[in-house]
Amino acid sequence: MHKLNIVSIEAENGNTLGVVVGDEESSLSFTYAHLNPPYYASRGNSSGHQPVLTCFLALEHHTEFSREWVIPTQEAFSAAFRAAAGWRTAED
Repeated sequence: MHKLNIVSIEAENGNTLGVVVGDEESSLSFTYAHLNPPYYASRGNSSGHQPVLTCFLALEHHTEFSREWVIPTQEAFSAAFRAAAGWRTAED
């Protein structure tokens, strides 16, 4: 079975960006270090919820992203690289 996975990129301050990897579609999620709301997700072109993008955290924890949060993987990687570069600049 083909499983999409979430890769977590953690800043020194504990904030985390999750990136879905393993296919042509992806999604981003952002969680503050305190683990409380607000939480953020990428915004795709769809306004619908189905079909969801199913993926796994650590290949075990089942997670679903609404279709409205799904974006092309290349866009997700580009945003993740920009975020990581910004975190390094802000922490230097």
